Amino acid sequence: GQLASESEVNEATNFVLNTVQPQLRGWVLDGFPYNSKQIKELNHHPNQVFCISITEKIFQSRLKGLFDEHNQRLSSLLDRAPLNEYRDESDAENKDSDRKKEKNYVPFANIPHVAQRRWAKGISNLELLKSICERRFHNLTVLDGIKNKWFTYETALNIIKHNL
Repeated sequence: GQLASESEVNEATNFVLNTVQPQLRGWVLDGFPYNSKQIKELNHHPNQVFCISITEKIFQSRLKGLFDEHNQRLSSLLDRAPLNEYRDESDAENKDSDRKKEKNYVPFANIPHVAQRRWAKGISNLELLKSICERRFHNLTVLDGIKNKWFTYETALNIIKHNL
């Protein structure tokens, strides 16, 4: 499929945020909004806006770690896939050959490239987005993303509880 247009993303986001689940339990938008138009078209006022600040070097390191872990899991799953579901030995041999080829195929192999583009776009807009969020929502908190995800989670949770 094609990437959704910006207007489709905005419409879908506002639609989902109007449903019962987010209204009752709250909601988190990760990586959205990523430009000033999306902030202006967001029809919901978030209780808290967080900007998690990390360096590009740490971003790249974490991204590499995620893909190394993903590739290891994929390889493990392909190794354990059963062969006895095929009708005869020749069919099983063909599937085994296909499976060996699949080991070299890495789904989402282009994601580092996409993530790099997203990083470049996000970092170029960051100061502008932070100032717009601060003016529009009055609740922007910048968190140190160099710490581990559990520290970041706990800090964010404590801020949210404090503001309730």
